Amino acid sequence: MGSNREAVRKDILQIYSENDSLPYSLIAQQANCLRWTVKRSIEKMREGFSVKDKPRSGRPEGPSDVKLEKKIVK
Repeated sequence: MGSNREAVRKDILQIYSENDSLPYSLIAQQANCLRWTVKRSIEKMREGFSVKDKPRSGRPEGPSDVKLEKKIVK
């Protein structure tokens, strides 16, 4: 399941790969995002990171315990 953030990052990297001499401000205008987002996305790509969101810490979404789910239904 992709997110809008992933789509923006893909757009940024697509524009950057076509012309890596473009300034971040022009890439940001074309991708309709902030210059900071462009800078951060390109730096992460150079370091070898993916465009996908990292898993977040914390409690998982939804009831994962069967007993808890049965109690909620009753």
